Amino acid sequence: MSRLHSGMISALQWILMAAAVVFAGASIWMNVLWLRASQQLSTTLGELASTQQQLTTARNQLLSTQQDLTDAKRTVSSQQSQITDLASKLTTAQQDLSSVKVTLERANQSIARMTAEIADLRSPPLTAGQPVSSSGTLNPGKLISIPLDLNRFEQVQGEIIQTNGGNDMKVYIQDPAGAMVRDFGTIRQSNFKFTAESAGRYSLVIQNNCQGNCQFPEYIVQYNLRYVVYKR
Repeated sequence: MSRLHSGMISALQWILMAAAVVFAGASIWMNVLWLRASQQLSTTLGELASTQQQLTTARNQLLSTQQDLTDAKRTVSSQQSQITDLASKLTTAQQDLSSVKVTLERANQSIARMTAEIADLRSPPLTAGQPVSSSGTLNPGKLISIPLDLNRFEQVQGEIIQTNGGNDMKVYIQDPAGAMVRDFGTIRQSNFKFTAESAGRYSLVIQNNCQGNCQFPEYIVQYNLRYVVYKR
């Protein structure tokens, strides 16, 4: 009985010792795991802190970029305002220049007229030539060109009448280069006078200016022309 009791005690002791060894091993293993976990946590926290620092730096850079963008927008807006102001000033200057050009052209025309009048006063008096009469008809869109050989400051004076009932007769004078220098408009009757500013062959043009449906006989222009050329 005592041997059995002694054996049980001995076995219990061995069990306790084994349990102690297992507990000690488990404790050591837990400490190792805890140490590794602590190291990993420390590393993760360090990486997190570094990431937060990078995010803070990126955020600051973004704020700086936004500020630069805001400043750039303000600069662009200011420059656009300056450009608009300059464009307005340029438009005003162009308008002023156009006005000055018109004034200068009118002044040149006045000077040319005065010069012509002075030259006319100094020139021999004009002598009337033989009266010329002409009449005819013009279909719609047709014209007749009557040549007038004039020296400088010589004149042609006359009268033209549309004798039928229409009002489609257009009359004008062209210079030797073919440019219109006097437009009498669309008329039924006109007394006209023209002074040549340079020598050459001028043209008195009579045109049937009917437009649209002009197929009826009443749209044919019948005219009578009488004129006298005054030469020096």
